[in-house]
Amino acid sequence: MRLPLSALPQDTCFGSEIKPAGQPGDWTDLFDRASVVREANALIDEIIQTIHGKQLKIHEGLDVWELALLSRFPIHVGVNIFMERLLRAFHAREMKLPLSCPEGEYQPHYFKNTDEAVTTHYVDFALNYQILRRIYEAIGAPVARCTEQMTEQPRPQDALINKPQRITDQAKKTIKGCFEYYVRTCKPAVVGEYSNWMRDLLPLTEMLSFDFPVRHYPDDNVTRAAIRNCCQTVFLRGIDRILGIRDDEKNKLSVVFADFMDHIIPQSVVESLEERFSYCKELIKNWEVKQ
Repeated sequence: MRLPLSALPQDTCFGSEIKPAGQPGDWTDLFDRASVVREANALIDEIIQTIHGKQLKIHEGLDVWELALLSRFPIHVGVNIFMERLLRAFHAREMKLPLSCPEGEYQPHYFKNTDEAVTTHYVDFALNYQILRRIYEAIGAPVARCTEQMTEQPRPQDALINKPQRITDQAKKTIKGCFEYYVRTCKPAVVGEYSNWMRDLLPLTEMLSFDFPVRHYPDDNVTRAAIRNCCQTVFLRGIDRILGIRDDEKNKLSVVFADFMDHIIPQSVVESLEERFSYCKELIKNWEVKQ
């Protein structure tokens, strides 16, 4: 896995750019990014297949492809974030670079939907400091104390998730409502959920908003435990393809990884999934939609 600096690829999107000579390096000095990306994608596929193999009650009737449609994006983001943090910590240990981490604890919780979960995991300072510290401690990398508190860290996700309404937003909402009236009335044979991604695939006359009420649900501890077990199993089975570490470090990291992945998977694809399915079935009842 380790290659000389000159052999490292420059064209992958995983991680940061290689530093010029004379400047502090990063984990890309020790690892081939293309190999890391390939193995991370393999972990993602294995997690989805392993979860499907559990035949959980909430996934009854779903094949692997359908399960991937529901959960691949948060799993993809979670695996890539965790691997970047892990390789960063490993590099810091090799270079004896301590992590300066705020004091206190970040209290993890489950998010209502994918947008909220992914955005927070990308930009929340406290969450990312917490996962870095847990990884550092698991592999014995140095952690320095500092005077900052975890509760004082910036929360950029608040502005991204709760965007203020503008006049243009209201105009778009009106136009969207007109198209939705047409879709509900004419009932096209193909219909997709109204989103920025779907606009690249379907015209507005074939898109419909699924206005499912978003709220927090009681935790489904049984399903969540099964998902954590799947993530831990896949990590233990596959991490050696990315990083060579001792068994005790691997076992500690597998627990951290499973917990991290559990919390990036939102309630919309676990706790509220059955209710969402019922809502969608009722919405397109007596509607000849091609599947």
